[in-house]
Amino acid sequence: MSTKDLHTRIFPGTSYGTQALALNPTAITTDTATAGATVDTQLFEGLEFFVFATARTDGTFTPSLQDSDDGVNWTAVDPKWVLGTSAAQAITAAHVPSWLGYVGKHRYVRLVITSTNVTSGATLTAVCGQYWPHFAPTDSTFVPVN
Repeated sequence: MSTKDLHTRIFPGTSYGTQALALNPTAITTDTATAGATVDTQLFEGLEFFVFATARTDGTFTPSLQDSDDGVNWTAVDPKWVLGTSAAQAITAAHVPSWLGYVGKHRYVRLVITSTNVTSGATLTAVCGQYWPHFAPTDSTFVPVN
């Protein structure tokens, strides 16, 4: 029986308040790195990124995370702050979710999708859940705006 309340402990949003997309639906048709939206971690203790391929013909799409103190200068997240591994979360089929968590100390985080062996590619999208808020239940008014 479920007895813990996750509903009021997770907020599906980004630093843009009501927008829940960490990566807008994007057709990726070449070998490239595609960066998603900036997510502000202020007022939350962790993030979870959920990635989905809605259509895929070929290629491998590997999610990873970058963080930043200022939202301008980005570096790859130290693996000790990532929940899950990028390699294990690689997307090789449509409609199979992938997810990575972040529990680091930098204010801004973004998802990066690295595509390899792509001829025609895939369409990907991602949402970010912010969890363990400093104030609960969550409400979009608690989400800071860049």
